[in-house]
Formats: sequence, C-alpha cells, structure tokens
Amino acid sequence: MDGTCDRRYAAVADVFEANFAAGLEVGAACAIVLDGRFVVDLWGGSTAPAGAAWHHDTLVEIRSATKGVTALCAHMLVDRGLVDLDAPVRRYWPELRADPLVRHALTHEAGIPVIDAPLGPNALIDWDAIASAVAVQEPLWDPGERHGYHGVTFGWLIGELVRRVDGRSIGRFVRDEVAAPLDPDFFIGTPSSEHHRIAPMVAPPVGHGAPSTRPILAVEPDSLAARMYAPVFPPVSPPWNSPEFWSAEIPVTNGICTARALAAIYGDLASDRPTLVRADTVERMGVQQVAGTDAVLGIDVRRTLGFELAAPWADDGRPPHAFGHPGAGGFLGFADPEARVGFAYVKNAGWGGEPGRDPRAASLVKALYASLA
Repeated sequence: MDGTCDRRYAAVADVFEANFAAGLEVGAACAIVLDGRFVVDLWGGSTAPAGAAWHHDTLVEIRSATKGVTALCAHMLVDRGLVDLDAPVRRYWPELRADPLVRHALTHEAGIPVIDAPLGPNALIDWDAIASAVAVQEPLWDPGERHGYHGVTFGWLIGELVRRVDGRSIGRFVRDEVAAPLDPDFFIGTPSSEHHRIAPMVAPPVGHGAPSTRPILAVEPDSLAARMYAPVFPPVSPPWNSPEFWSAEIPVTNGICTARALAAIYGDLASDRPTLVRADTVERMGVQQVAGTDAVLGIDVRRTLGFELAAPWADDGRPPHAFGHPGAGGFLGFADPEARVGFAYVKNAGWGGEPGRDPRAASLVKALYASLA
C-alpha cells in the first residue's frame, strides 16, 4: 500500500490494507476529500495479476460511476441558465421522438430505456449511430409515468443535450469544464497517449468466495433489462479492455480516471464553496426525486436528478443524503455536503460474490464515517 492518510483516518487505511490481505483486490485506490483537502489518498496492488504495480496516476474505467459526472455536466448548463430542467428535451434536440422533460432524462423516467433499432458491430463507439437510434426510439411509457434504469440511453439523452446546447461533445466538455479546473485525470474518451496508464479490468480474485448463483447481469434474454444492457456488450460494443473502447465517448460507462480525480469532483460538490456549480444547484442535485421498484431492474432504488442515493437494501455505509453513483463491480463515488466529504473508490477486479454483498467500498465508507464521528 502506498499514498498518504491523515492520522485521524487511519481506520480507512487499515480497511484498505485488509481488503488486499483478504484476497479481495488485485489493484485499487481510495481517495477522500474533506473541506477541499485530501485526507486519504491511497493505492496498492497491481494493474493485473502478477502485473505492474498500481501507481498514484494509474487510471481505470469506472463503469456506471461515469453517470454521475455525465449528470453533473447537465447541471452545469442548468446552473449557467442554458438549460431548463422543466423544458422538453426536444427544445434542444428536436429530432427526439419521445417527449421527456430534461428532469425526466436525469431521473430515468424518460420512457426510452432500450434501443430497439438494429445496431451493427461496434456501434456503441459511433456517437451519431447511437444518437440516431435513441432519437427514433418508440417510448415504452409516458415520461414521468414510472422510473426504470436507462443504462445506455441516459448517456445520449444527456450527452446529446450537452452537445446541442454547448457545441462540444460530452467528453470535451468534461475535459474542459470539469477535469481541467480540478484534476486532469478524468476522461470520457481517453487519449491514446494515456492508454499506457490504464489498468484493464480483470476477473474477480478467488478470495471472493463462492460464485454467485444469480450474477447481477444474468438476466432473462428477452427481459427489459437484457434489452437495456445489450448495447454495452459485444458485438455492439468492442471489447472493454481495448483501445477502441477506451478512446470512445460512452458517457454511461467508460469514464476513466484516478480515485483522486473522482474524489476531487465530489469533494468540490461537497464543499461550502463549490467551484463547478453554485451551492443551491448542489442542494437541488441531492434531493430525492424517485424511489421504489425500478421498472427495468426490478430492484428498489432511490434517485435524485442524475445521481443515486443509498438503496434501502444496501449496507454500504453511506448516509441517506449522500449522493453519487456506483459502478458495476464495486466502484463508488459520492458527495456528502453535510459532512463536506467527497469519496472515491476504484479498482480493476470485479466482484464475484452475491450481488449487493461486495464489502470493499462499504468497509471503506464505514471506516470513514467512524473516523468522522
């Protein structure tokens, strides 16, 4: 284990080290910002089993934890008076067949969680191909009627909104407006010059115990969830650990960053004087908008305008008001404005046990709040 940790948060360092000792990690990093200052900045392990050591600037793809940063981009445009949460998305994207409000797009209530148009090999990395497919998608429900995870279309509903309003792609907007003021090591669409720093995703270590009998993505082939997830799997997506995937702008899954960069973003939102958006915008970002059974995933969720709150069934240490976004396999980033804390945990090994029982991020978060208390 390398890095720094304030003495008060020694329990976080102890848990971080214990996760490696228990065989739960290959490589990982954890960063925590309090009042705009890093109090934890830890990394350890390797970029692959028996591979090179994980360094302070090792990058990793954070899966759906990307969605929190994508949502932040929309809020930055709202904050600047360029987008109205209660305006139809069609005001900015007239070709869209569905007619959700901007807030519906953020809360996964837009009614277009799937893409039914045929998609060819590697279509996921063709921005215009996916945007066109989303634009013509027939709604499955009226906007606002129910909420269901828009696991892929969310990225284009928000990303195309950003492009139409601002003129820059979502990846460029993140680079210029989010990463540059805080930490340059967050990308949606990572330049090839930085690929050598990326730790590829690897299989879960054997220390995870008995394999799950119900993997989180093992859904019925004809289910709504399977239709929703389909575009992020080959052949529509290139292999995840490929330069083609890393370089593309896929604002639902291929945010690539260090833990330090993700914590800096959420730490800014949690601070008394955020720089990315006004304090009243942050307050609005954290207010619960929908709760209950997700119409696509079939599990209970709590969502704000683009972010997630701790689920009723989750024992991940987060207080009810902390908002952020997890990523499949155990990634987590969130802001707690009440405690003025920004938290990030990233790693390269997935979770091989039962869904909802990954102890790694949860143990770190619990150690954080025990230290604060």
